[in-house]
Amino acid sequence: MSPNPTVISQSTELEEDRSPLKILLLAFFGVAFSFFMAYFFNKFLLVVNYPDLLWSVFFGGAFIVFTILQVCFIKSLTKLNLIVFFETLAAVAIFYKLLYPRPPLSLVSGALLFLFFLGLGVNHGLKLLENSVRVKFILTAKMIIPKAVTAILIFLTAMLYLNYFVLGKFNDAKGELLTAKLMLLTKPLLKSLAPDFSPDKKVSEFFTSLAENQLAKLKVKQATGIIDNFQVDFNQLSPEARKEITATAAAQLKTAAEKVVGPLNPNDFLARAVFKGVKNYFGNLPKNFKPIFGIIVAFSFFALMKGAAILFYWLIEFAALLLYKILLISGFAYVTMESRTREFILLK
Repeated sequence: MSPNPTVISQSTELEEDRSPLKILLLAFFGVAFSFFMAYFFNKFLLVVNYPDLLWSVFFGGAFIVFTILQVCFIKSLTKLNLIVFFETLAAVAIFYKLLYPRPPLSLVSGALLFLFFLGLGVNHGLKLLENSVRVKFILTAKMIIPKAVTAILIFLTAMLYLNYFVLGKFNDAKGELLTAKLMLLTKPLLKSLAPDFSPDKKVSEFFTSLAENQLAKLKVKQATGIIDNFQVDFNQLSPEARKEITATAAAQLKTAAEKVVGPLNPNDFLARAVFKGVKNYFGNLPKNFKPIFGIIVAFSFFALMKGAAILFYWLIEFAALLLYKILLISGFAYVTMESRTREFILLK
């Protein structure tokens, strides 16, 4: 009897890779999705076109789905790590002009962290499958997805930092357009304050709408805080009086905002005014703080996207499970069983 416990396989089939063509097919889709994910996100950063961002998100999700399938269908850890390496190269490929003679540190760091976290997810997923009696697809997916998402978001964050703070491709026009896009995302939240909110509205129209909406909510004869020493039931006033009071309240709201962001042009569109205000605010910060501003923006972007991505983990799991079942039904792969015995010692 052997002195060490040994697991003896009694299966008639060996658990090994059999179809190089299918492995190449899985690898091809992984590499392609990695490239298009980075390509469309880079295009979004340069042009600030919303559909490009959506395409990047789509290819990023598809990339994670195929990463899960690669772990389930490919048995060799060496092959999986090699695929991860080529997927990393595919993501970096759009910056090939920057790779020689001295690649930017942000690009190299982003690529290495992408390789590390994606490889970590693949390794953990494969170990789970190897140590499980039955194929635990969902549990494997849950183990891979957070690490794959982290890998992707780190690389996209490095791309943002590289484009805007290293290569200097960020300008006022892009800033205003990006601000308008972000403001559209917050529109549902701001509707309670200003129902007619839109980044295309002028500053004067926004403050007027804000003041009018807040004053209209006052049902009692106590309306202090918006206009000093003002007590009246706003809804019972004449149209002329409401217009005058709204104008006064809007002016006071604008003055309060200017104390934070600086002068506001009432004829500017809201998106332009917000961008100028943020720019002026950070422009007035101490000089020793400005070099780390880009790092703060990058970390903020990563944290925001990571929080949003968690909400869609279930969708990636569902898409991966659906495609997994389709591939099994179509004969791309099949599930087989293996019985195992283990040596153990008993006293006579």
